[in-house]
Amino acid sequence: MRFAAIFAFLICQLANAQTDSQTNFFPLLRCKDRTYTNATIESVTPATATIFWDGGGERISMTNLPSELQTLYHYDPQEAQKYLDMQAAKKTEKQEQANRANANFLAAQNTLGPPQKIRIVKPLLFPNSLQIEAEGKTSKACIPNLPPKVLTFIRDLDQAQADANAPKGQSQPSQQAKYKAGHPKPNSTQNGARNPEQSAADPAVYLRDLQAKAEASTTIIARPTGIMISYDIRQWQFQAMATTNAPDKHKH
Repeated sequence: MRFAAIFAFLICQLANAQTDSQTNFFPLLRCKDRTYTNATIESVTPATATIFWDGGGERISMTNLPSELQTLYHYDPQEAQKYLDMQAAKKTEKQEQANRANANFLAAQNTLGPPQKIRIVKPLLFPNSLQIEAEGKTSKACIPNLPPKVLTFIRDLDQAQADANAPKGQSQPSQQAKYKAGHPKPNSTQNGARNPEQSAADPAVYLRDLQAKAEASTTIIARPTGIMISYDIRQWQFQAMATTNAPDKHKH
């Protein structure tokens, strides 16, 4: 008996679903402004109805539906206007929130701290994020306008360190290519036993050459903004590559 009751209930639900589907489907739906073929009406609100048909889908005003369908979907002009007013108020509030957020962002971006000399340590996973060092302390920063040559130098230095630490006898085909690409050859007179060709192919010599340039190539002048990308990443604004006459962080 229990199984029979459940079966009867399922049959009833299926019949109701088929009836609803037939009610919402129209082989030819003539509205006030256009005609739709094989149309289905879905997502009905007090003021609008969403129609899907052979050519796609769109949301239309309930007033465009035939009068019998307006009655079927309980269209009420006063309720429709209340709904439209409420939607307009929500849209206005969202736009005002977006305007306030944008104004706050611009204000924070234009609130710059004093210029500081910082050294780029390495890139991090977050876009434009880096590990930096200032006054012997490391922290995280986002510097979207950092010159690409700084990151290129850091990648070259990391690769040179990996090459220098590779097991002896392992082939280092990338070294000659690096010098051909524009890197100056290291000083071949070190240790007094290497000729120029040996020095150019020696990962340790190439590494020492980059290490000698590291401070000048990775130290910049930047100013912190009021924008926090995350709880521990502050946005900075790049100013220039650091020089011997770089400004002190306590001076504007």
